Amino acid sequence: MVIQAVLQRPLQDISDTATSSQLLTNLKPLLKLCVHVFKNYYRSDKSQHECLLAIKEFVCDQSHDLYTPIIGQVLMFFYQNDILDEDVIVKWYETSLQPGKFKTQVSKLVEWFNEAESDSESD
Repeated sequence: MVIQAVLQRPLQDISDTATSSQLLTNLKPLLKLCVHVFKNYYRSDKSQHECLLAIKEFVCDQSHDLYTPIIGQVLMFFYQNDILDEDVIVKWYETSLQPGKFKTQVSKLVEWFNEAESDSESD
């Protein structure tokens, strides 16, 4: 899947002692470069869900642990650039993720969505 290839690329450019922060620094320019490609690939809710499953598989199942602490920031990038919809992320979070470090990191983004929603409802 395209997203897994993009996520793999920065791992090739960092040392074995690199931090998640350094990984994010290397990843951001690549994500920005691929925004239009992602928007074409992930138009429907189904394709967005498949993207999220591929991200989870890449990080968790293939043991790319450097991504776990920054996964919320990666997903926020996709959300802010209109690649992934809030509703798709929240549904995926609620139905597809098992408890663990990965879900804990994603929960921060879902909490932010919920807070933003309650703030807009109280206005």
